[in-house]
Amino acid sequence: MGLQSLKEYGFGIKIRFQRISQSHNGWISFFRVIAYIANCQNVFIFVLYFNEEHSCYCNIMKTLTGYELSQFLSLILRHKPETINIALDAYGYAKIDEITQNAKNIDLVITEDAIRNVVLYSDKKRFKVTGNSIKAIQGHSFEVNIDEQSQKPPDILYHGIRFKLKETVTQQGLLGTTGKLIPLYPNYYSAFIVENTNKKGPVVFEINAGEMYNDGYEFYLTDNNVWQTKTVPVKYMVIKSLNEIDRLKKIIITISSFFTKITNADIVLDPGFNRDPSIYVENCYLCNSKRALYWFYDGRLICNELTYERPAKSHRLLGRKTGFEQIQNEKEIILRSAFEIEIREDAELQISKNSLSHGIGIRFHCPHCNELNMAANGKKTGEEINCIVCNTPIFKIDKLTEIHQVAVPL
Repeated sequence: MGLQSLKEYGFGIKIRFQRISQSHNGWISFFRVIAYIANCQNVFIFVLYFNEEHSCYCNIMKTLTGYELSQFLSLILRHKPETINIALDAYGYAKIDEITQNAKNIDLVITEDAIRNVVLYSDKKRFKVTGNSIKAIQGHSFEVNIDEQSQKPPDILYHGIRFKLKETVTQQGLLGTTGKLIPLYPNYYSAFIVENTNKKGPVVFEINAGEMYNDGYEFYLTDNNVWQTKTVPVKYMVIKSLNEIDRLKKIIITISSFFTKITNADIVLDPGFNRDPSIYVENCYLCNSKRALYWFYDGRLICNELTYERPAKSHRLLGRKTGFEQIQNEKEIILRSAFEIEIREDAELQISKNSLSHGIGIRFHCPHCNELNMAANGKKTGEEINCIVCNTPIFKIDKLTEIHQVAVPL
């Protein structure tokens, strides 16, 4: 794989300063560039060397850790080991020291400790370390031998697909490609999240795994508690919606931002500006994230998990926007946005106390110079909002944005 291909994956940066003069002034200029880049990005290691023509080269080597390293390991262990010219055995294992050594050839610094930390702290448990070897537990695009023993699965398992595949799968069943097994999950929510990024949401199948096992199909349990099998015929599958699995309730959330008018003139608001706020919650009943950000995008309610593995891994929630209004009287302008979320009847939605950083944004024309302005109700009272052009005081923040939630049975 060439350098350009690697850049498409976000891996590795390489800069060469060719034929730098060995004069005093040349070296000063050279190290000024090095110092500048080092101050901007301290995760790079610089390697200087000369070729046979006495031209000086500088390689900038990027250190991979955490989520970036997890991505790279998925690339080389699941799909393209030739990226760093490593050899996988029949079960998909690669030598850790071979990975750390060969990564240098494409200007990446990977340490054994960093690899073991990814395996230890990863939420998804994508990898397995045995001695000095590591493998991807599942998701290979090439054939590997199965090192788990066939086991009897639970009676019911679940599998999620993208909505656009619904018609094909309902007609043909789930067909594993060469070397790739079909992942099945022990609970509905895990399957729901896996393909839950599309606007229409996922389609989740309930799999009669117990009957399949009795009919001679083999199942394998991975170290990250995902079941796998080679194929699932149509007769063992049925589509299930969330409200068929659990009783749900509706949480109606209303957010109000207040702008006290300093001027007595009417404020002309931009009717097309409708910026929805985002809120932090202490739990998400779908992904079980301990802290998550709920926000609207393109008509969808999205949860951004704030996890070790990925700072903003998103999935769709059952929810919708229900209203927005701008209220203006002699004293103030009130912006009010309302939306609803459907959650399990036994779940609680804990909105963080410091949930809002900007509240609901407002866009308005200055009554004095007619300049278009933007403002938000932030985290502190007493703040004045002035026109960005004529500096005329327009609003004062006397009270912070308020959040109210009410639970309604479905």
